[in-house]
Amino acid sequence: MQGISDEFIPAIVKLDELSAIIAVDDGDAILMAQRLARELGVGVGISSGGNIVAAVKAAQLQLREHPGRTAVIGTVLCDNQTKYLSTDLVRKEPVKENYLTPDLRFEGFRIGHGKPVISSFPASF
Repeated sequence: MQGISDEFIPAIVKLDELSAIIAVDDGDAILMAQRLARELGVGVGISSGGNIVAAVKAAQLQLREHPGRTAVIGTVLCDNQTKYLSTDLVRKEPVKENYLTPDLRFEGFRIGHGKPVISSFPASF
């Protein structure tokens, strides 16, 4: 993703302390950011779209590893779309077979502690 995948890892990030690294395709992140804006009126950047896709992947992993349980996953929508208005965020993004975004359906949207809270679920796991 623009600004993330430039292979620079700040010293503050302790890779050995992470339980997992979740990969997200640039295109899937773009599609998610576009959907958030189009369907929910939440104008976010590409990294926030990627955060939502990664959160769904984390939930899928938890549900596969612990069938019959529920998963609560949190993420941050850390930017807005204004600095991306001349980038791929505003272009039509082709959908690839492995993308999650086309199969997600938004189930809810509410304000929590003054911030938007979005519930999204894949059509199937």
